[in-house]
Amino acid sequence: MFKSSEWKTSKLAKSKEGINVQKIVLNKLFWKNVLNCLRGAFPLVKVLRMMDSEERPAMGHLYEEMDLAKEKIKSNFNGVARSYNPLCNIIHQRWDKQLHRPLHAAGLYLNPKIRYSPGFIDDGEVTDGMYDCFLRLVEDPKKRGIIDYQLEDFKARKLW
Repeated sequence: MFKSSEWKTSKLAKSKEGINVQKIVLNKLFWKNVLNCLRGAFPLVKVLRMMDSEERPAMGHLYEEMDLAKEKIKSNFNGVARSYNPLCNIIHQRWDKQLHRPLHAAGLYLNPKIRYSPGFIDDGEVTDGMYDCFLRLVEDPKKRGIIDYQLEDFKARKLW
């Protein structure tokens, strides 16, 4: 655009704002920074779109999708920690303060698609969150015992 004759003959090209924008856009560092922003933003936008979708319930997928997004960000920066760590630190802060909830852990814990997939690892943080949610929702100790027994069957893939 900035090399075209239309731009060069326009009023905006001669204005202070136009000159400043042209300098920014033609600067290679600007495009490198845009690319870095996209490397970090795309995986997070994918998670946001999934959480906002009405195609499937998202509660049981948030934990896994955030983990996948962080791994994708690391991969997008070729594993160079100093490049992705500032963004990952922000993600961790937001996760701990706003998104890390027992209900999300329960959703992951009880999601058979994730739980029964090859390579699934029973994360202690997820298990603790699921049981925290479970204790909040079920006050009766007898019912808790029944549910706990059923959870063991669920973990062992037993059919009722």
